[in-house]
Amino acid sequence: MKVIKTLIFLLFVSVGCFGQGEWTRMADFAGYGRKYVIGFSINGKVYIGTGARISAFTSTQLAYTEVWRYDPISDTWTQMADLPGVARLLAVAFSLGDKGYVGMGFTFRFTSALKDFWEYNSSLNTWTQKLDFPGVARGNGVGITIGEKGYIGLGSDNLGNKLSDFWEYDPSKDQWSKKADFGGGERNDAICFAINDRGYVGYGSNETNSPIQDFWEYNPASDQWVQKTHSLLVRGHSIHGTSTNKTGYLLKDGRVYAYDPRQDQWSRVADVFSKGYNGGAFVGTGSKIVLCFGYNNEETQDGKLYPKEVWQLNLNFIPALTTLIATTISTSRIDLSWNDEAISEEKYEIYRSTTSSSGFTKVAEVGANTTAYQDQGLTKDVTYYYKIKAVNVTEGFESDFSNETNATTSESALVAPVSPLSPSATALSISSIRVNWVDNSNNEVTFEVYRSTQLTSGFAKVGETLTNVTTFTDSGLNNGTTYYYKILAKNNVGSSSFSPTTSATTLVDVPPLPAKPLNLTAQVTTSNHIQLSWQDQANNETGFELYRSVNNNSSFTKLLDFTANVIGYTDQSVIEGNTYYYQVRAINSGGNSDFSNEASASIPFSSNIVLQAFGNTSNTIRLSWTTTNTSVDGYKIERTDDENKGYAEVADVSRNSLEYIDQNLESGKTYFYRIRSFKGSSFSQYSNRIGANTLVTGINETLSQQIKVLNNPNVTGVFQIKTERLNNQNWQVELRDEQMKVLPQNLVLKSNTGYQIDLRRKPSGVYFLIFDTFNGKVIKRLIKL
Repeated sequence: MKVIKTLIFLLFVSVGCFGQGEWTRMADFAGYGRKYVIGFSINGKVYIGTGARISAFTSTQLAYTEVWRYDPISDTWTQMADLPGVARLLAVAFSLGDKGYVGMGFTFRFTSALKDFWEYNSSLNTWTQKLDFPGVARGNGVGITIGEKGYIGLGSDNLGNKLSDFWEYDPSKDQWSKKADFGGGERNDAICFAINDRGYVGYGSNETNSPIQDFWEYNPASDQWVQKTHSLLVRGHSIHGTSTNKTGYLLKDGRVYAYDPRQDQWSRVADVFSKGYNGGAFVGTGSKIVLCFGYNNEETQDGKLYPKEVWQLNLNFIPALTTLIATTISTSRIDLSWNDEAISEEKYEIYRSTTSSSGFTKVAEVGANTTAYQDQGLTKDVTYYYKIKAVNVTEGFESDFSNETNATTSESALVAPVSPLSPSATALSISSIRVNWVDNSNNEVTFEVYRSTQLTSGFAKVGETLTNVTTFTDSGLNNGTTYYYKILAKNNVGSSSFSPTTSATTLVDVPPLPAKPLNLTAQVTTSNHIQLSWQDQANNETGFELYRSVNNNSSFTKLLDFTANVIGYTDQSVIEGNTYYYQVRAINSGGNSDFSNEASASIPFSSNIVLQAFGNTSNTIRLSWTTTNTSVDGYKIERTDDENKGYAEVADVSRNSLEYIDQNLESGKTYFYRIRSFKGSSFSQYSNRIGANTLVTGINETLSQQIKVLNNPNVTGVFQIKTERLNNQNWQVELRDEQMKVLPQNLVLKSNTGYQIDLRRKPSGVYFLIFDTFNGKVIKRLIKL
């Protein structure tokens, strides 16, 4: 997915906003709704294409080669030239100049992974095939543009193996070059975007389809990967990424976050309260982010599983301020204050009038992040009205006006301020104390801070702060000494009474607190122990304290003490069926650090379940299993028709059952199963995974007699299939093992007289050759001795 320019498209159901940015619904997509699409942008226009849809109501199962163009200015969709290659889903795309590049992906139902690669000329609306991708055929990878070159990598092959290789494509030479493997390891479903001369890749799913939380920067000049901050706590699948205006954007669970590479920081930008963007496109251009397509897991009769709505996030939007306050300070001065609610303002413009709702003129400008202004030289006994707005000059946008407020420059409006509330004092070092208080007045000019070494006497002024400033740092103090403080507010009329007294004692000369450990992890070992590791961030710790909680994350008790520089421990005092939670902190003579992040791991109990599956009828499969542990509450049965998509629970049976019949299945289809036992809230390890096929209907017995299998059974594993005088031009032939798992197509070789099946590298056993023809189906059983 191309992520250099930003117009973010996604399809969803409802919308909201958090912080900066405004979502607007645009014209619905003109084609069919779908998922697993590609997207890229060229010259301010967005191109969306390929993808797939499956309908449980209409039995529609389609993959697409269509490509559509969206114009955000005219808000219109136009169908462009189809991608000439085969229909596909989870392809990879990026753009360079006025060209788009699309390749790889999976054929429908993930039967095959692809390696072809195509160039789209947006000026001519034509496609040209380029040099095939030289790496492993794949889908669900990443594609980004850095400078004048494209980069493609990661993803998974058609067997579900995750990949970590990374490749550079030079369009000027139509040439591929292998680069350094991705630093975070094998994965698919990752996010990617590029900013300036760097690429950014992270998150996604590992070999077990578990979510990964990390984030990496790629430098093409040095061909090196560097891990960046991943303090953004998002995990799981269907995370989308793009970039614009030197900022990256990430979408997960309806929340949009911005990444600033200069600060290596994430910040929350806008919320999209929606279900429908899974598998959708996230493409950007200019100051817009556009979001479209996907699926919402709740199909209805009218096809809402694949909604067609398109929404646009305008990043050039600042909400109007609502917190403007005016306070009379004197007969010639009014002070304004407000909360800095904007994010990308470059200045605030201040407007004033002597009548409400009209006659406003600009009287001043203040810089970004300013929250106060003093309007001086005013006329006595006049009521002045104010409103302000935030302005971004560089990008040419501004907020609406704030709320209107007013104040009068009369002597009757002037009173002495009231005293501050809730003072507090905190020792910062051996020689400084910070004093804080609550501003209880709206007309003070200054606050004065008084100090003494005695509770009730001896106070003298040690400092003052300006209007609205409610903190003061007192320096040059003595080591280990208690100081008392009180504060008053003051303006031109007079002073308030003193606040209550507060105190603090400067620190004894001890070392600073150690930094807290980072990245605590907990992993179950093969011996059913829990291996812990963490990163030591301190250089002055004397040791570490490890805390543990059993089956909840609230009742932590200290487990062990460690000496300095220890960064790991294996907990062997664990029991099967329990979940253990851990925290670690550093200590020294000055105290302890904050706790690290929390990490947890569960110890599965042993069951040693051996699962078998058998085709029972045309729409049922019978499961049976054995186990070494019958002291359980029951068994959870999980099923899938595609192991790349993960398993879902289909049944919960009692502990007295060691057999289950799965009903209402699709005839002729292969399903895969696994089970695990449970005891309370704890689970055993999974059984072996196994597949079975429902009995195939529509067998053509006459055709079956015409297809001859020679030398069956045999020990070599090479079988000759004769189909002479039969028109086999459009036959679909599939080879499966005795568990009905589909085997690679390269084991089936077509010849002039029929087919040759090569099982020389396969173990002895029973195999099935399934012919799908216009006249029906034929199944031939092959036996390798």
